[in-house]
Amino acid sequence: MSGWVKDSATLNNLAQATISFYRQKDSSVVKYQFNDSRGRFNIGGLPLDTGLILTVSYIGFKPYKKQFRLSASQAMIDFGKILMTESNQLLDEVIIKPPPMVMRGDTLEFNADAFSTEKNAVVGDLLKRLPGVIIWGDGKITVNGKKVSQVMVEGKIFFSGDARIATDNLPKGVVDKIQVIKDKSTEERDSAQTVTLNIALKKGKKSGVFGKVGGGVGTDKKYQGDLMLAGFSPKSQLSVAGNLNNINKAALSVQEMMVNSSYRSGATFSTFNEPGFRQQGLTEMKSGGLIYNTDWNKRLKSRAEIIAGNNNFKNNELYDVSTLLTDSVLLRQSAKTTRNSGYSNRETGNVTYADSIFNQIDINVDVRYNNDLYKSFENATISSSSAGLLSKNFSDNNQRVVSNNFNAGISYAHRGDTRKTSHSSKEDFYIDYNYDRNRSNSDGWYKNEFQPFNNADTATYFNRKTQRDTKTSAHKLYAEFTSLNALLKLRTRTKFFVQNQLYYQQKQEDVAVSDFDMQTNSYSLKIII
Repeated sequence: MSGWVKDSATLNNLAQATISFYRQKDSSVVKYQFNDSRGRFNIGGLPLDTGLILTVSYIGFKPYKKQFRLSASQAMIDFGKILMTESNQLLDEVIIKPPPMVMRGDTLEFNADAFSTEKNAVVGDLLKRLPGVIIWGDGKITVNGKKVSQVMVEGKIFFSGDARIATDNLPKGVVDKIQVIKDKSTEERDSAQTVTLNIALKKGKKSGVFGKVGGGVGTDKKYQGDLMLAGFSPKSQLSVAGNLNNINKAALSVQEMMVNSSYRSGATFSTFNEPGFRQQGLTEMKSGGLIYNTDWNKRLKSRAEIIAGNNNFKNNELYDVSTLLTDSVLLRQSAKTTRNSGYSNRETGNVTYADSIFNQIDINVDVRYNNDLYKSFENATISSSSAGLLSKNFSDNNQRVVSNNFNAGISYAHRGDTRKTSHSSKEDFYIDYNYDRNRSNSDGWYKNEFQPFNNADTATYFNRKTQRDTKTSAHKLYAEFTSLNALLKLRTRTKFFVQNQLYYQQKQEDVAVSDFDMQTNSYSLKIII
């Protein structure tokens, strides 16, 4: 099928018009595309002996409709010049059935109801039906070869911002439109141009709840369980998630737990969904947390995440190594036990205030706490088939590490008013201050005893205690001025800007080493640093 779309009043070509073909029987979409920059279109592969409807849609013009039927004797039709008449009504008011896709300025917009999916489909299933949209195995999304930098819902970040939380959990039935928007920060000449995907919800569907509860048991007392419950409204989002298992599955953030508690219909790469039986030992993990985002008003927004968890790691190793010698066999036997445990929690928060497109202030806080204990014991013997037991070796190592981290930052961005110019909006200047403080305390005990049976003089005994206290603080100030072109009135495609960074760090480390004195039966201080 071919044709040429023009303005009936001026006979100018109308580019980026939506050309759609529907079945007369049930109004289902057969094919669709945009016409080219000259207003022309050429579409093949339509079914024969089927009643079809051609619909041409263009914003600000009345739709053009034409019924036709193809046959073996007439498999091609040239519709010639299609003259579109201006309308004072909006496109959605004059078209009973909106076109599958339409261009609204720089935004490519897909009508969700125009694409049929399975009954229980989610947004991800819908995206797979859209032309030019690819969801890759690692979860990344591209549109016409351009990487999707973020997926938003109703123009806002959805929970943690991971695209899979929206695409794998929101049902297709609540979606009104999928909008593809060019990222404003991307330069025209940048070959790695990116776009933003926005999911516009239907009226009455802008609030909702989704979640999942799962669990399982297996042989050898193996178990796993996970929970995720999330709710959203036009102003706030709240999610609670948790998991527990003893099959080496680790979830270190609420985002990860939400991504892996979804209703995705197809296979998606995820290391969390597969137990880590290839790892040494067995880890018992328990963790839980929440995310809360809210828009206090049009200017003030906040985001908070809390997560806490503990883990216990167990590993037993047995070694028997035989070495064939000329006249005997040397046998080394070893039994090693490792027991690690830990507790951690993390609290992050962000507050953003934007008075308009010109000024924005961001405040970020990140607090972390970790308390880990490491233990290992090993007994080893070396024996000979001819001489019997040659030596015994015993080691016992213990270490506890407690760390605290506090990070806070504030940034201010100012954009110049370029609404009356043809240039895109750029930041006039940007200032960022960051403060980071770390404290780590480590206590370790290391014991090793070697006992030979053929030469008692070579026996050794080692028992040492170490204490290490580390304090670090850092200040970083970053400033950027990006409007040199405008300031110097330079007419060039080359962008000139000024950046400056100041960094100050202070570190204090105290180390104490003590050896065990068998005569006094106590530790004596040996080294202080």
